[in-house]
Amino acid sequence: MLAPADGVVIETANHFKDSEVIGNGQTDPLIQDIRGNYIVMQHAEDEFSILAHLKPGIEMLFVHADARGKDIGKTLLNYAVDNLGAKFVDVNEQNGQGVGFYMHMGFRVIGQSDFDGQGGPFPLLHLEFGSFSS
Repeated sequence: MLAPADGVVIETANHFKDSEVIGNGQTDPLIQDIRGNYIVMQHAEDEFSILAHLKPGIEMLFVHADARGKDIGKTLLNYAVDNLGAKFVDVNEQNGQGVGFYMHMGFRVIGQSDFDGQGGPFPLLHLEFGSFSS
């Protein structure tokens, strides 16, 4: 796991199933803990961070335009695949640069949807690492 800063893990949860998004991008109101799976880190006496909704895939990976071409995205992606077991990612179908990056890194299209995870009109490609479909 890449942490936001040095620190000590003081609490974890890894037993929650993924929350389903219902209606207008909201989660089920009966869920007792909206954090889902999480890690709480203490960085200093009164400084904490929480990394929540951990899934076996990559939720987002963005590299600032000024930092592209310096292997930052490649390094983060390789770490997620090699050390965290991440093998799935969704990418906006209209993001040619993002699609090209993931394909170059060994991901293959395994599906497509017309809407993003919040129900917005943004078509997504569902990718899997090392998957070879026709």
